[in-house]
Amino acid sequence: MAICPSCRSVGELGADCPRDGFVYVNEAVLASAPDGHLLGQKIGGKFVPMELLGEGGMGYIYKAVQKPVGRAVALKVLKDDFMHDSVIRDRFLREAEAIARMSHRNIVMLFDSGLDERTGVLYMAMEFLNGKPVSQEMRQQLSLRRVVSMALGIANALAEAHKHGIIHRDLKPENVFLVRDEDGKEVPKVLDFGFARLQGATKKLTQAGIAFGTPHYMAPEQAMGLEGVTAAADVYALGIMLFEMVCGDVPYDGNNAMEVMHKQVNAPIPPVVPRAGLNPPARLVRLIERSIQKEPEDRYPDGAAVQAELLAIHDEIESMGLAVSQPMMPMTMAPGGSPVNTGGVKTQQMLILIGGAVVFAVLGLAIALIIVALR
Repeated sequence: MAICPSCRSVGELGADCPRDGFVYVNEAVLASAPDGHLLGQKIGGKFVPMELLGEGGMGYIYKAVQKPVGRAVALKVLKDDFMHDSVIRDRFLREAEAIARMSHRNIVMLFDSGLDERTGVLYMAMEFLNGKPVSQEMRQQLSLRRVVSMALGIANALAEAHKHGIIHRDLKPENVFLVRDEDGKEVPKVLDFGFARLQGATKKLTQAGIAFGTPHYMAPEQAMGLEGVTAAADVYALGIMLFEMVCGDVPYDGNNAMEVMHKQVNAPIPPVVPRAGLNPPARLVRLIERSIQKEPEDRYPDGAAVQAELLAIHDEIESMGLAVSQPMMPMTMAPGGSPVNTGGVKTQQMLILIGGAVVFAVLGLAIALIIVALR
């Protein structure tokens, strides 16, 4: 049953309530919503939250419908408690600006953002991702092809972001969603640019000595709270994610955030030991090792460099898979004694084969005659 969040009258799900202009929402969804929710209200005059997807420390994420076109969107709004915090408010606006700068298959799309005058909340309306985070898939046994394919999609997103002067600074498995395109192909989508740094921004939103990010995927320079964090920090986070996908666990863990961050800075880099059944090429192992170096200058400089290397690894793995699936072709010897795949039986080879068949036939006839004579 659908009811109006304001007057509690019953109506058709998604229709406007004639009494107060709210939209009818599912009664069960409304009953479980926290205080201060925005269900059934028109945000920005056209985005109606219909279901609460998640709640963070600073905001809500709703599944909303865009009126009148009926498009499903993910609506992110800042909580009232933080509307007067200029740093948090500016960070919210900066996230919208960062996403708006980009248009890429592997990055969540922004449709609209702004301040809703009626409710007084800041909002972002983004592409609704009907999928699951990479963090869920990491609990399963991943094939080598899928590991490289997911990593390549993330590297594509980083290359686009870094091209526009945007450093994510909080890349982690929870911030990458896996969705299916119209052809059914899996597509990684990078989202949550809340900690992003924009090149050329006139206002600084972080303080020296304060670490921002997620400890398990945080580059050493971030863990130390250093200024001037570069695109190499995103490369580090992707390297940690690749390490986790290949090895089955993160390279550094601990009992609390401070312990993990200390290890990011000081602990030796552990060897890449693939999980059972996974046999990554040496080139992929080297990519992971280089990406998680302690010093930024020892890593790949940006997403484009990782993207190029992963493309080469992807092509190498695909060609190996193709070679295994191809039927065996006759081999001949090139000068120097190396085998060469001829792609078919040549005339000379055919004559040799026919000649061999004739010899065997003659020998067979001679043996038969000898047997008859002995009888």
